[in-house]
Amino acid sequence: MRRNTLLVDAGIALVLAILVIVIAPGLAVVGLLALLVLIVCAVSFWIDRRRRRRRRNNPVSDLRRSRRAESRSARAGAGPRSSSRRPPPPRRAPRR
Repeated sequence: MRRNTLLVDAGIALVLAILVIVIAPGLAVVGLLALLVLIVCAVSFWIDRRRRRRRRNNPVSDLRRSRRAESRSARAGAGPRSSSRRPPPPRRAPRR
């Protein structure tokens, strides 16, 4: 699935590149657009790396993850009440 998505993205990029080269008034404009796209990609990559590094070194997120795991294991051992099914409603006496 991932490989097909990559091929579709590459095909779209190729078609757009050909269109830009044909429609643009000169190769200098195409070059400037290519530089702009590379700069945007580099900034996006840099921001993603910073976010990932912060997440990895964040003790608060580690604590939250461990507490979440503890609560899941405690709920799993609680018995049949912990299932996602609701208990049946209480029965009512028929009206006369």
